[in-house]
Amino acid sequence: MFDRNPSGKKINMKVERNEEIFWTCPFCALVCDGLPSPFFKDGLIENLPSCQKAEIGLKKALTKSTKKDLAFGRKKFINLPNAIEQIRSKLRKNERIFISGLGVDVAGAREVVKLACKFNAVVDHKYGDILSKVSKSIQNKGALFCSLSEVKKRADLLIFLGTIPNIRTPRLLDRIEKEGPGNSKKEKYIIGDASWSEEVMLLKLQKLSAFISTSDKQYLDDDLELLMNKIDGSKYTAIIWDPNFYSDYAEDIAILLVEIVRHLNVNYRVSILTLGGDEGSLTMQNVMVWMTGLPLRSKFSLGNLDYDPHRFTLSSLLKKKEIDTVVWISCFSDDLDDSLDLSEISLILIGHKNYGNKLDKIMSRTKELIYIPVATNGIGASGYLMRGDGVSIIPLCKLVTDGLMTVDSVIKELLGEKEEGYGDV
Repeated sequence: MFDRNPSGKKINMKVERNEEIFWTCPFCALVCDGLPSPFFKDGLIENLPSCQKAEIGLKKALTKSTKKDLAFGRKKFINLPNAIEQIRSKLRKNERIFISGLGVDVAGAREVVKLACKFNAVVDHKYGDILSKVSKSIQNKGALFCSLSEVKKRADLLIFLGTIPNIRTPRLLDRIEKEGPGNSKKEKYIIGDASWSEEVMLLKLQKLSAFISTSDKQYLDDDLELLMNKIDGSKYTAIIWDPNFYSDYAEDIAILLVEIVRHLNVNYRVSILTLGGDEGSLTMQNVMVWMTGLPLRSKFSLGNLDYDPHRFTLSSLLKKKEIDTVVWISCFSDDLDDSLDLSEISLILIGHKNYGNKLDKIMSRTKELIYIPVATNGIGASGYLMRGDGVSIIPLCKLVTDGLMTVDSVIKELLGEKEEGYGDV
């Protein structure tokens, strides 16, 4: 049986408790810091944060895998060096490689770009549809950003589109509502409700944009008139929205919001807080731009880079049978989109250790599977993540010692870069 820790040191799956150190949660776009540090007591996780996503993420990351966190390849459990060599051999032989998932931190993202460059792969995040639409809106109209801290300290009016997005970002109000100018209470206003279709919301925003740019009251209805009165009485307004709720029209809505806020800022102080960044999506997108000058949905080819947000999507290339290998990298969750047809491709899975409990199901979906479990940044390893406001990069502290490699460590091994022992994270 494979020894995951060649150093011979005993690995204890325990929280390194220090009551003076707070924990930063990596499991949603808010990347909440300053949370009480969880710890084990009598085999149970204590001091869990009051957030459902954090609680679920912690329990998955801290629960021991029934498969003992072993690597897997060619229908059997294998040692890590053999898994590395199998993956390296597969990537050298295959020519149509797609790297997706991409739930990684900054260091992991940097190595992903190097991996894609070396093996001429396409790269896209699992949330690439939303990322691409928001990116296109920035390319067309530019962008207006503000941070969570700015909204918390300065805004006295919070405007939400459709609903307060507290399912995907459960602690949003905790992060932005506690303080206002002079510690005043923030007023909240919701445009529409959760039952509105994307088309209805788009039409409402088009009317608002038309009124603001022309001052023609024919575009105003009772709701928009009330909204304008609230903005008129506000010192600082923040418009908060989550593009994931408007997947079909995210680009159009993003463009409209920029136009609306630009016109409003002639007479008022208004900003936009766009919530995104789940599972390292903003981190991966920004690292890709920093290193190459182009966003995700790009293909490396012999030193060149081709960007095509319409063509280079995983689902479309699978349907066209233009892929023979998918490299799925995901350290923050154990999801693998059920809608993807992986039956005729080889799947290289570098991911969350809980995938180890799902290998039978995953194998039934793909022609060949090679799997390496990795540490989750913020749990089994330190790291950095870009917060969902797109403004701040937040450090993640290691919470446990689990003996697993990080994503960047695994990719360095694949690339033949020098790396410390397999047991170090």
